[in-house]
Amino acid sequence: MALLKADDISGFTELMHPDATKRFRGWMVELLDVAEANGQSQELMLLYAGYDTPEELSPLTDAEFMASMLSGVFRAQGLLGIMANAEIDIVGSVPEDDVRHVVYRFTTDVDGMSISKLTVMSLAPSEEGWRMLLTGDMEGMAAALQRAMGVDPQN
Repeated sequence: MALLKADDISGFTELMHPDATKRFRGWMVELLDVAEANGQSQELMLLYAGYDTPEELSPLTDAEFMASMLSGVFRAQGLLGIMANAEIDIVGSVPEDDVRHVVYRFTTDVDGMSISKLTVMSLAPSEEGWRMLLTGDMEGMAAALQRAMGVDPQN
């Protein structure tokens, strides 16, 4: 989370599990394909910071692809300022098979109002060490975009 506080979204996505970034990219490429077929790719490309066409995204690694989209979404939603002021306190962890669920309290200030949320980040081992899995928020965002484009999120 320190990387997000420092506006290092690329560094953050490099700490994602490779299976998670690959899965995320699969969802989003499917959306880009549908958008392109419907003449709506320009609207969807607004989510990708620094890229104007789906073709420009092709050479990116899965982590870079995810970072581009998260950067666009964070900037559009004004989330970077919220993250910059955030405090993260780890409460504990829960093991489940080969996954570890880290429970933490996220606290930030928005327009003078303190917001606190208890959150879970799940981690799984990879060749590079322990890496983050997709959160329910990320999966929900992808599913909402899929539904908006007429794609069945269960695929």
